[in-house]
Amino acid sequence: MFCVTCDETFSSVHNRCPKCGAWLRTSKPESEVIAEVENGSTVAVAKSGKSKKVVARIEASPSLTDPQWRAPGPDWAGAPQVKTPVGQSWLGEEPDTEWGKPNPRIRIPEDPELLDESWVDEEVDRPDSEESDRTVTAEAIASDPQATWLVALLLALVAIGGFYLMRPSSRPPAAVQSPEVSTQEHFDFLMSRAREAAGRRDYEVAALQVASALEGFAGDPVRKSEARAEMAGYFAKAGQYDKALSELEDLAAQDASYSEQLTALKQERARSARQAANQLLSQSEEAFRARDYSTAISQAERALKLYRANQGSDRQMSQALGLMGISLARCDDLGRARDCLTQAQRLAPQQRFGSELARVESELKPRPKHTSRPHPAPTRTVEVRRPSYPKKSSEPEETSPPLPDVDFQEQPDEQPIELPSAPEKPPEEVTFP
Repeated sequence: MFCVTCDETFSSVHNRCPKCGAWLRTSKPESEVIAEVENGSTVAVAKSGKSKKVVARIEASPSLTDPQWRAPGPDWAGAPQVKTPVGQSWLGEEPDTEWGKPNPRIRIPEDPELLDESWVDEEVDRPDSEESDRTVTAEAIASDPQATWLVALLLALVAIGGFYLMRPSSRPPAAVQSPEVSTQEHFDFLMSRAREAAGRRDYEVAALQVASALEGFAGDPVRKSEARAEMAGYFAKAGQYDKALSELEDLAAQDASYSEQLTALKQERARSARQAANQLLSQSEEAFRARDYSTAISQAERALKLYRANQGSDRQMSQALGLMGISLARCDDLGRARDCLTQAQRLAPQQRFGSELARVESELKPRPKHTSRPHPAPTRTVEVRRPSYPKKSSEPEETSPPLPDVDFQEQPDEQPIELPSAPEKPPEEVTFP
């Protein structure tokens, strides 16, 4: 056990120092910081046993009347911070209190190692050091034969590559084709592509290929006209008759040799339209059988328009009109039905729309008014008893008894006599159409 006051060691039996009565410690502390007053100032003393060392000095704060009160104090902004050996707190740190920070200032002893400013010179001289580093590196490369060989090899490779790149080509320049020749080749290429598409029955693509070939083509006008006629044929096979007719009409206006082809195209267009009308008429018949009369009327009307615009026969137009008239009659549109059936019968009497027309006309006639039939007179059965009179004779007349009264009452044991009534007229027969 160690006594700090006496700076002596005792056995572990004692808890207090036998000399001064102070509490003993288990081990001797390395150092202890205590505060002492020296010459009116408070100093921090690091005490280790009996040796003491002043580590900090706290000056007494001046009084309010002291003229040094307003004097500027030492600048501690750049002072280093040192930790105390015992408390491990920053030396010179002023703890906050509820009344504010204390006024005494701390004086730190000057340490030549801490005030060494050689690093500032090193900071300023850094650019010079970098230049010197570059100089040293260049000298090292120059002194190294292997590095010199690598640099020389790299420069040689660069020189050889530049020579080959800058050397003029020995190959003769390619012949520059004229724009007309290149356009002709492009035209032939696209026309061949169009014929390939037509071979696959892709006529719309073939027509578009020919149109692309004609764009910007300024070659032979005859070839251009032939290409346009070929394109019109592709459009016709694709079902685009309007575009085909537009091309051929323009060509026929410039060259009469295309008139025959234009006529054939018009006939082909009319035939295709009549085939479409036949399909519409078949759809109208199916709708009529399904009792969808509105659809039957619309499809028959469309078929009739196509027949009239594309040289349809009288029989075809009669079929369309008759089917439309019958459907209108089923919809109770008797006026339009009579007109359609009349036209159908006039165009083709063999179609036998006359019976349907007669039925529609009979329904359109005004109906006769109904007369009231007289009711037959009621019959009454009565019994008539006839009186008996005496026969005349040659004998003298004798007085007869009085005539009995005629009794018109019915007797149950006699058969009744029916009185004839006026003959009934047969009812008139009224025939409704």
